[in-house]
Formats: sequence, structure tokens, C-alpha cells
Amino acid sequence: YAMDVIVQPPSTVRLGIVLQPPVTVRLRSPPGDPASDADIAETTNLLAVATLTADSINDSTNPGDLSALLAGRRFDSIHPYPEDDEGPADARGVGYVSFPDLVIRQEGTYRIRVTLIRIRASVSGESVAAAGGSSVQVVESETVTVER
Repeated sequence: YAMDVIVQPPSTVRLGIVLQPPVTVRLRSPPGDPASDADIAETTNLLAVATLTADSINDSTNPGDLSALLAGRRFDSIHPYPEDDEGPADARGVGYVSFPDLVIRQEGTYRIRVTLIRIRASVSGESVAAAGGSSVQVVESETVTVER
């Protein structure tokens, strides 16, 4: 899969304010490989997670610190495009994820990183947590500067 951020966060936002418009990422089939029904069906095993990354070494580099600074719904499943959406399926992609209520809790310059995770099917008798998942693809937004 390939991913691209189709709705970027604002370049500047006030501290504690929801990022609007919501960060939205398109999931596409690999270049030259048109989206198929199998690709769309496989999206039920995919999950996207939004995390915060520091834009520079001067910002907090501890991932735990950064995780605590991003509030709101940070997980989303793949949403198919509506049947009546205009344009060829290849241009739209397989589907999209959106994060409508993200809030950054500290001043600084950051990026929103969206990681696509494939959830492995659990083996009979194995818990879903034991089945786990693996990172498939990562994409980062343009920078967003949080100010008072």
C-alpha cells in the first residue's frame, strides 16, 4: 500500500484547540497496481494510528512525552469511498482514515505521523491481543506549530 495526507493539519494552531480541518490520509494500492476488490476487502484487517513527532531535535524527543501531548481519537479503521464519489477508483484509492478531534497539548512544532497496521488473524484459541499486528506503511503530515 501507499499513503498520502490529503487533508493537512493547519500550519499554525492555538494551544488546546482541535486541529481543523481533520487530518485525513488516503490509502492507495501500490503505484501501477489498480485498486481491486481484494484490496478493499483486506482493509478490514487494517488499522491506522496517529502519533505526534517532534519536528526538530530541540523539541521533546522522548516518544512517551510526545504520546502524552496528543489528545483525541488517535485510531481509525479504513473507510471506503462512497459509491457516488467522483473520479476513477485509482485516483481515490482504496479508502481513507480521518482524525477529527486531535488536540496538541504543548507549544512547539510537530508533525502528525499516521502508521498503517495490519492486524494478524488470531489462530484458533489464541486471543486477539496475542495475534498482534505489524506496521505496513507510515506517512507524516506537514508541520503544525502550536502557539499560545
